[in-house]
Amino acid sequence: MATSIGYQFDLGDKESLIPELVYTKDDRDGDAVSAETWGVQLTYAKAGERFNLGLTGSYDSADYDKRHPIYGKTREDDSWGVGGTLFDKSLLRALGKDWWATATAAYYEGDSNINFYDSTLWTMGVGVMYRF
Repeated sequence: MATSIGYQFDLGDKESLIPELVYTKDDRDGDAVSAETWGVQLTYAKAGERFNLGLTGSYDSADYDKRHPIYGKTREDDSWGVGGTLFDKSLLRALGKDWWATATAAYYEGDSNINFYDSTLWTMGVGVMYRF
C-alpha cells in the first residue's frame, strides 16, 4: 500500500512546484522483507509553446520489521534520485498535434546497512507519446 499527499504551487508563466510526502507499507510474507517507508519528493514542471519539462528529486528511508535470517541485521535503506523528462510537441507534428516525442533521464541510488541491497540505477530513454 502506498499513499502520498502533495500540493501544486503555481509559480506563474506555466510553471509549478509540487512537494509530496510519501508513505509505503510493504507487507510481504516474512517480516525480514516487510517494511515501512517514508519519503519526500519535489517536482518542478514547466509548460512551453514547443517543450514541456518535468524534473523530480526524491529521498526515502525504509525500516524493515525483523532481522534478516541470512545477514543477521534488521535492514535499513536510504534511497535518493533525480530525473527529468522533456516533451517535444513539434518534432512529430507531421503525425498530428497529439503526437509528442519524449526524452527521459534519471539516476537513483540506494544505500542499505546490508551491502547486498545497495543499488545504483542510471536510465535514459526516448519515446513517442500520443495524447487522447
